[in-house]
Amino acid sequence: MLKVFLVDDEHLVRKGLKKLIPWEQLGFVISGEACDGEQALELINADNTDIVITDLKMPIMDGLMLTSKLKESYPGIKVIVLTGFDDFEYMQQSIRNNVTDYLLKPVNAELLTDSLLKIKDSFANANYSYPFMLESKLLMCLENCDETELRNLVSELFDDCHRNKVPQEIIKNICTNILITVNAKLDSRGSSLDKIISYDCSLVDYFNRFASCREVEMEFGRVLQAVLEYNSQRSDNKLIDQIKVYIEKHLEEDITLSAIAAKFYLNPSYLSQLFKSETGENYVDFLMKCRIDKAKKLLETGENLRIQDICELGGYNDANYFGQLCKKHVGVLPSEYKLLHGTGTRT
Repeated sequence: MLKVFLVDDEHLVRKGLKKLIPWEQLGFVISGEACDGEQALELINADNTDIVITDLKMPIMDGLMLTSKLKESYPGIKVIVLTGFDDFEYMQQSIRNNVTDYLLKPVNAELLTDSLLKIKDSFANANYSYPFMLESKLLMCLENCDETELRNLVSELFDDCHRNKVPQEIIKNICTNILITVNAKLDSRGSSLDKIISYDCSLVDYFNRFASCREVEMEFGRVLQAVLEYNSQRSDNKLIDQIKVYIEKHLEEDITLSAIAAKFYLNPSYLSQLFKSETGENYVDFLMKCRIDKAKKLLETGENLRIQDICELGGYNDANYFGQLCKKHVGVLPSEYKLLHGTGTRT
């Protein structure tokens, strides 16, 4: 995905741009924003920005000065300028700063989309072609848990980059973009990359700590391998089976839906829907049934256990509430069940 940085002194304009078009569907991600050119220059670097969309008239540092400085520091970054009817002189001056396109405010969604896609094509047709096809193949390998093909594709990516003398910063950028796409896929399923691997920086800066292309290649492969292993272990049926086993072993604990979701790195809402679709029953109902079943076994075999002990081992602190549940779902109170089925009579 290509990373887009927004610069406008009006918060509502930046907010509107974010909602104007389906960025990720078109192959873009908003990597940052700023309210003037000076702030933008502090935040923008070659790794976190491919395209800048900026207003011309802003306080502190206007868009004209920003485009000039971007041309000096980051000539590879493409710039789209937002202009008003009375900005013609500004526009003439900014032509000298290699501005890629001009859009009249308020911005039209179709025109912005056309401009972005043209820039995307220009990146794809540059001396270093962004490996869109290889990115798709990598994503497919992760979906299919194809470890051998994944290793082959990672090698192919770096072999092509070395053969075409792609600069190291561009290689890092390509790897970052692929990981951003992978993260978006994980996020749509209630997880995220930072739940699978441990890192203490933003994703766009992830590869900046590596000095050589070989180190980048090894780390890129390691991260994708970790995602593949996560996907392999996390198929819906296997995941629910693992959750069920965990529940049955920890019934005496406070295992709420949120607690289980955190334990398995899932979004609680997603887990709730997944549990219902895979088991046919709600998480709460399944948990209660497990606790009742455990209590019944303890009542039958735990001759030295009091009703209160059994209640707590089943995950209930309130003996009266436990008694009501037992009466409702078993037909008798715990003490009555123990007399009928247990090996002892201690209450």
